[in-house]
Amino acid sequence: TNTTTLPQGGRVIDHDSNVVLSGEFVRYQEGVFVELKEAIVEGAFGNLAAPDIELDIDAQTLHARGQVQFDGGELVIQALSVMFFLEPDIAIVRGDVFGDAPRLEGASLVIDTESQQAILVGPYTYQDGPFTLSGQTADDILLVRWEGEETDGSFQVTTDIDIDVRERLLGFLTLASI
Repeated sequence: TNTTTLPQGGRVIDHDSNVVLSGEFVRYQEGVFVELKEAIVEGAFGNLAAPDIELDIDAQTLHARGQVQFDGGELVIQALSVMFFLEPDIAIVRGDVFGDAPRLEGASLVIDTESQQAILVGPYTYQDGPFTLSGQTADDILLVRWEGEETDGSFQVTTDIDIDVRERLLGFLTLASI
């Protein structure tokens, strides 16, 4: 099967997706997949760290499971799982979603790193200074937007979401089997 295992760990660079994958244990098949344990992935989208990460090279998707930490520069999120579509730079974050920047909690978060916006799926809470916004059901969603590389904590939120943005981003939830 031409599978290579690096039991002491190592680093793999996927030039097609322009990501660097490092882990304490690495198993890969060139052009097919990379599996890592206690791993970090660095890419244009930011950094992703998790106990288990798999890159499906053909599908251009990253699956991270366990106590996942995503640092997109502007967004810093923790969750139980993340599926990242490397084309078109969309992350599906699920399971105990928690963010420090901005301060949020929710059932799921769909992040479009390229357009710098995300949809927080309820039930959720979003805190902005002394104000807290909340949605009680899975039908409640909140659009979070930011600008620039470093936002200095400046985010805009709204429940009035353009139908095209809503359908495009929420459509990824049905594609993500994580």
